[in-house]
This record gives sequence, structure tokens and C-alpha cells, in this order.
Amino acid sequence: MNTPAVLVVGAGPSGLMQALYLACTRGRKVIIVEQQKDVGGLFASARTPFGLIDVGVHLLLETGMPEWDTLYYEILSSQDWHILEGVRKDIGGNYIWGKLNDGALYPDLRQLPRHEYLECLGDLFANLPPTIQPYGDFDSLEEYLVARFGPKTTERVFRPAAHKLWREDLDRLSSWAAKIVHFARVLTHDPTMSLVLKDSPVLDQVIGFPDQLSVPRSRLSSDRRGLYPRKYGLAGFVVAARTKLEAHGVEILSSTQVATLEAPGRSITTAVLRSEQGEQRIPVSAVLWTSPLTSLLPLLGLQPTKPPDAPLPHRIVQLFLSERLQSGELYWFWCLDPKLQAVRISNHSAYCPDAASNGLFPVCVETHVPTTDLSDQAACDLVVEELRQMDLIRNTTAVRAAFVSPAQRSFFVPTLKNVRALGEQRQQFTSVELKNLFLSTQDLSEGIFYLPDILRHSLSMLNALD
Repeated sequence: MNTPAVLVVGAGPSGLMQALYLACTRGRKVIIVEQQKDVGGLFASARTPFGLIDVGVHLLLETGMPEWDTLYYEILSSQDWHILEGVRKDIGGNYIWGKLNDGALYPDLRQLPRHEYLECLGDLFANLPPTIQPYGDFDSLEEYLVARFGPKTTERVFRPAAHKLWREDLDRLSSWAAKIVHFARVLTHDPTMSLVLKDSPVLDQVIGFPDQLSVPRSRLSSDRRGLYPRKYGLAGFVVAARTKLEAHGVEILSSTQVATLEAPGRSITTAVLRSEQGEQRIPVSAVLWTSPLTSLLPLLGLQPTKPPDAPLPHRIVQLFLSERLQSGELYWFWCLDPKLQAVRISNHSAYCPDAASNGLFPVCVETHVPTTDLSDQAACDLVVEELRQMDLIRNTTAVRAAFVSPAQRSFFVPTLKNVRALGEQRQQFTSVELKNLFLSTQDLSEGIFYLPDILRHSLSMLNALD
């Protein structure tokens, strides 16, 4: 460890990918530090007596940048991936107004009573802007939605859906919330008329196509593909990434945290790492921080700005069913129905047939719960009851196992104040001005949220790293 290394803090999917880029593509010496026992973050599948199960749905989507996409096929060969192309790359839907929509991610205005449908449709066209502005141009989610869809659709469709998801009104939520849950389009017409309307560049960004599995390939926004390991469990990707990293000499230190960063000048020269075995000092050439900022700022002598609005009580319930979930070909879908607690439901065997190779069908339900002290058993019972209420589980289907994942028990609320606090954390980091400390993690204040966002945003920084 005498030769200075790039220290990558965090072994979630973005940390693993960025460490591999530095080691494999740029030939850098890399050490990864992860405070948890297991690496992989949200990609670390849970191991249960009934088999593996993922935490939510996490398809790997190509970034469109060969520097990253090539690495995916170096971690697993093409025959070890399910390669989901064209309309099948990511099949998502929604449940709203007591009905499952497997045709698209977006609310279908045609499900409204006829007079409300016509009012919303007329309002949408009457208020259509000449150009569609990006999320970050708006001061609130309400302002974004009204500008995009008009006040009637905002009031009838999105206000109750947003309140169900976050228990907040639209004027208190950040416009970036729309990106998280795909509040980008609505369905208005049948497939033939929708294609005609989508010839307009502006309408194309507002109106969705109502039958996602039959959309002409020429109309897809990109040809980027979805990837999932052929053998079920994202843990397979994590294990393969770790093997690849170690083959390039990368040392991975789990159950370890950064205790101190020593920077006698404007550059970090030494990191003090702490584990159960004690402390060790390692020389570093640079530090790449991929974990949340709240754990970095105290190391820099700063008190992180705390998001003022509390998260919602939340559970991730994992099920093994005797029969497949009755959600058609959907990989996952949002539950926008205000009468239900469930938020997102993932049907793993829809995109990975091997998921049910042991005769049981894994399903993951991310759900709010009424109170923080609700027992795990009560949360499981609530989820099963709602799935039956939605007709997603047949009467003949047995629930072989149901348990709560320890991974996440709260749900961040993207209020204006909370997103502003995240931006202030980023400003606190920037004010330190250490030359060899780099930040590459989620930043909702800038719309950097999903893994492809993080990887695309980080590439120029990694290439500039000395």
C-alpha cells in the first residue's frame, strides 16, 4: 500500500463501475472502501431460504457511452446477460383509479369520466407551450405540471397522485420529483392517433404511446438496451464486477470506513481507515466519493445541512408466490392510486425467467406504511392484502414467504426545502476546494438520480483525474 492509490469510497453499483473504469481503462491503482459488510449496495440481492431476491427492480440500462457500456460486457459476457432490446428494454406501467395499465408508464386520461377527459384534453391543448422546458427550469412540481399539462390535468390527475407518493402538496415539492416517478406524459388517444399527434416535437414530449409493446421501433427515444444477468439475482453482477476488479489489482475493504482525510495543503495525501481490526493509514493520490455527502462533510470539518422535512415511513416487502403475479408482461409499475399504500411493484420473473427456476415467483413491493412502529409482519400482511385487492394475486396463489428487507425503512420526500438542503450540501463540499477530492454520487438538486445519470456525469471528471 506504499504507492498512492485512488481511494473510491462506496461499493454500490456506481462505485464499482467507476473503480473498474479507473483500474481497467485508465490503469490506475485503486482501493475501494465500503462501510457495509457486503458490497453492491442496492444491487446486493438478499439471500433467503427460498432463494435470492432483488431489492426492487434495477435493470442496467446502457448509457449510450461506449466507455461504460463496454465495461458491462467485460463484467459479464453477452451470453451471460438477458439483453432486453427495443420495446422490451424496460416494460413499466401504473396502477391508478382502481385499474392496472400495462400499456405505458403514464396516466391514461381516457380512464376518466367522459366529461373530465374532454376537459383535461382541451385544457392540455389550450395550454400547450411552444417548447418544453426541462425539469430544473421550474420553481415547484406544481409549476412544472401546469406548464406541461395545464391546470385541469394537474388538479385531477397529478395532485392526488403526488400526494399519495409524498404526502405533500405540489407547491411544496421540487420539479425534480417528476423525473423520479416519470411524470412526463399522459395518454390521450388510441395508438393510431397518438402516432399522428407525436409527429409534433412538442406533443411527442407530452403525449405517451398507449401500447408500449407495439410502438414502432423508429419512434423509440433511443436504441439503448436493458441488461439483466441471465442467472437470476443482481448479486451475480456484483460478484462478477468484484472478480474483474480484483483481477486488475483492486483491493476491496468492506466493513471499513474513512476515519480521517489528511490534507496538509490543498490535496489529500493520506486516508485513515477504520475497521474491526483497527486503523490503517494509506497514501492516496485522489479520493473519489460515491457515498452520500452526509458522511463526507464531517471529515472536512463541516456540519452537513440537514433536510428539514422528515421522510415517510416505508418498507420493502419481498414475497415468494406459488404462481406468477397477474401483471401481464410488466417488469414493474408505479402504484399511483391514493387508496393504496404500495408505491412500486416489481415482478422479477417477467424479465428474468430464471427467477422462478425453483418453482417460486419472487415479487418486491416498495410501500409506505401508516406509522414508523408498524411491525414487519403487519407490513407484509398489508402488502398481500393490497395485491389481492388489485387482483394481482389469484385466490389460488399461496404466499410461501413474506419478509421485510432491512435495506430501507424510510422514503425521502423531494420537497423544495429538502432538495435545497441537498444543494447546500454540495455547495459546502465545493467550498473546501481540495484539488484531489472528487464527488460522484446522486445529486437531486441537479437531476442526477439514476445510475446512467451518475455514470454519464462522471466520465469527464474521471478522465481528468490526475
